Amino acid sequence: MAIETNERSRDVYQLKVLLLGTKPPIWRRLLVPAEMTLQHLHSVLQAAMGWEDEHLHEFRIGTRRFGKADPSGGFGGSHIASERNVPLFAVLGRTGAKAVYTYDFGDSWEHGILVEKVLTHDPQPALPVCL
Repeated sequence: MAIETNERSRDVYQLKVLLLGTKPPIWRRLLVPAEMTLQHLHSVLQAAMGWEDEHLHEFRIGTRRFGKADPSGGFGGSHIASERNVPLFAVLGRTGAKAVYTYDFGDSWEHGILVEKVLTHDPQPALPVCL
């Protein structure tokens, strides 16, 4: 099983990120390594969408929620898992997998994330890349 995980971790995901509720649509297409953590994906999304990382965020994947877990029981409490060590291949491991990334809980900027393709790793170009 470790072999399968190692093989999957070398994949590259082509993600389409769509800011929900916008007309015309605001979207980005990204190439990211499958081994990237959700925490790192948050940083990539901030740069790709032009946000300034001044607000809270979370990822929703199915019924699971990930973000900066607060052990003191603050926002999210025990219902939110830490994004720190969760690789994309563990939660978005196939073409068609979806997530919702919410940035700024006051304004609730929701982004739909879709794994459009799973590609084999090519060392060129360096990842992540906004297409």
